[in-house]
Amino acid sequence: MKQPTNDKNRSLLFRLVTSYSSILLFVLILGLFFMLSLGSTYRSGSYRQNTTLFLNSVKETDTSLRLFSTLATQIGSNETIKALSYLESDDKTYNFYALGKESMEYLSNLMSMQGMLPINSFYVYLPETEYFLSPSQFASKEMFYFQRTALSEELTAKRDALISSYDNVMTLLPFTEYNSTNEPVYLYKIPLSATFSESFHPGIACFELNANALLENFAEVLTGESSCLYITDKTGAPLISFGSSNDFSTKIESLIKIADNSSSEYHHEEFDHNGKQHTITKTTSEFNGWNYYLIQPTAYLLNDLSAYQTTYIIAILAVLLISFLMILSLSRVNIKPYEQMHTKLESSHQENIILQEKNESLQDTLAKQHPLVYSAYVARIMKGAVSSEADIREICDFLKIKGLGELSFEVLLVSLRFDPSEDLNRYQLQEYESLLYRSFYHYFGNDILIYHPDVNSFALLLSSETKTEDPACIAKIRQTFTELHNYLLDEHSLWTYAGLGDSNTKLPYFWKSYQQASEAVSVIKDDCFFQSFRELTRSSESYYYPYEMAGQLTAFIKDANTLQITEIFKLIRRENMSYRSISATNLQWLLTDLRTTLIKLRQTITNENILPEDFDKKLTEETTLEGMEQLALALSSCFKQENTGNQLISTIQNYISKNYHDPDLSLKKISDVFSISESYFSYLFKAETGRNFSEYLEEIRMQQAMHLLKETDTPLSELYSHLGYSNANSFRRAFKKVYGSSPKAFRRTGDDTE
Repeated sequence: MKQPTNDKNRSLLFRLVTSYSSILLFVLILGLFFMLSLGSTYRSGSYRQNTTLFLNSVKETDTSLRLFSTLATQIGSNETIKALSYLESDDKTYNFYALGKESMEYLSNLMSMQGMLPINSFYVYLPETEYFLSPSQFASKEMFYFQRTALSEELTAKRDALISSYDNVMTLLPFTEYNSTNEPVYLYKIPLSATFSESFHPGIACFELNANALLENFAEVLTGESSCLYITDKTGAPLISFGSSNDFSTKIESLIKIADNSSSEYHHEEFDHNGKQHTITKTTSEFNGWNYYLIQPTAYLLNDLSAYQTTYIIAILAVLLISFLMILSLSRVNIKPYEQMHTKLESSHQENIILQEKNESLQDTLAKQHPLVYSAYVARIMKGAVSSEADIREICDFLKIKGLGELSFEVLLVSLRFDPSEDLNRYQLQEYESLLYRSFYHYFGNDILIYHPDVNSFALLLSSETKTEDPACIAKIRQTFTELHNYLLDEHSLWTYAGLGDSNTKLPYFWKSYQQASEAVSVIKDDCFFQSFRELTRSSESYYYPYEMAGQLTAFIKDANTLQITEIFKLIRRENMSYRSISATNLQWLLTDLRTTLIKLRQTITNENILPEDFDKKLTEETTLEGMEQLALALSSCFKQENTGNQLISTIQNYISKNYHDPDLSLKKISDVFSISESYFSYLFKAETGRNFSEYLEEIRMQQAMHLLKETDTPLSELYSHLGYSNANSFRRAFKKVYGSSPKAFRRTGDDTE
């Protein structure tokens, strides 16, 4: 009687073991698949991250080269240097040397840019006079060469040919053998003639690049063993190389061809070198077309992948073994598989319900945030708070604005007139708002954008193939709004009226149409329900500067948005001078309103040092629109300067940490190097750090003194000069004041007790 039961149990046990083992095998295969998939994703992510770092390094290099062009443009635009270039080669009069001295002073004012560039020095060669001009020297070719580095006649001739040639500009030229230091140096030249529109005797701006400083741009990607970087110009001619370049010198041409022909997503290809896998990545500069080839060991890029794979395989094997033992044990003990299966299915079902609820909650959150982002973006368009190309692309993608640059866009401002006797609550207002939104989309299409600035106003951004200067366009919009107006009046007893602004094709200037629509709405009276700004009757008896525009101008100045400031003055000028031709009296009233706006902003500037000279005097005396525009632009630069003050102090702190050993380091030197006034720097530094400059400098020097006394054997008789003190007594007094003992006693005891 028991035999059938035992057979049945064994059969059931076998089926359970077989079924669970099949599932386990499937899980194992699925785990291996996910391991390979995640490995591929990790690999792709590593290449993407490495390419991003590489591109950032190239962009930093391009920024330096752009600054060279900017510096050359400033040099070439100087009237004194122009005059010096016009002189004949034999015209060595007093005026010649006076111009040279004045040009040196001008170049010394540009020295602040040198600290931000990877260069040792820069100078200007004037071929017509065969003179060199630098911040510290104005000398003939022979004297200039002699004072910098004494070379043989052959090397001097080669250096002269290299500097004076116009055939090798805007490229990197090896210059180490002509330099007094052992550091690798390259020459980068820019012809001054390329910066002028007028014809004059040419000159050449020369920059001696420090290769080690240039290499710092690529420090993040040149950290792996046997990593190297090759740079070629746009024709493929080699310029410079960094890292272990000798390892690949025999096959670099073939590697470059591999990178040039790459079709991979991140412009990289893998190759084998001396039994090790390497990766070559290519990118091209958008500034000058130079090609950058980065060679790195593939193992460095994927240094975590092998450990990750090994760990994953061990984990799978461990899970496989444990699972098999558990299956065998459970299958022997539990002969009730259906109950177990039911329990597992129930648990799985509950988990699915929880995941579904979480997913629905996430979707609800995103759905709730979408209207907020929509409203914020549309408000920025209507207020003119959009200027950069990145903002324009982001807003257009989110709001799905199409036809930008091809279609014309105008704002229709619709206002709702309630019965004064009707006391509407919040729910009634929401019902009206929902009704109006549905009606707007029905009559004007689903692709319009709606801005809801207040309870009874709705600004609609419309698009059309023609501008509102075309009467047919105005007539079409008028007809559509008339149909909407009649529908709301007949069906819902709602009286609506609207103003239409002029067309614009550029998104940053849509705010003008919104302002014009507001102006058109403000003049609607009685039974009129539509007014186009284009069709307004403009009277010379009144000037155009509405209250909303004053607020707009204030916002633009505070944001230092010079593009919009210029545009708003252009609009004021056109409306008052071209369309209205206002009288001299009204012009003065207009200037008074503009002056009031600027005075209110001026009163918010707390730091008087950043204001231009005689700004307050000019503000009270200026009597032209052009002058008011210049004052507005100057005021916006003050707000911009206040915003960038903290960044300037951070740069100066870095400069102090590198130059604390300079005995001449002082407020005056800082102001000269960074081209700011001493009083303004002192104010900014105290506001940012909470300490005076002298206190901060002494703190840095004392920290370094502590380090030198503890970690080095520098003689006490020489220690003060390493810290920037003029004599040993000054250093001892400062040290004892801070630490309570003399440097000698401190070194002897090794005690830092204060």
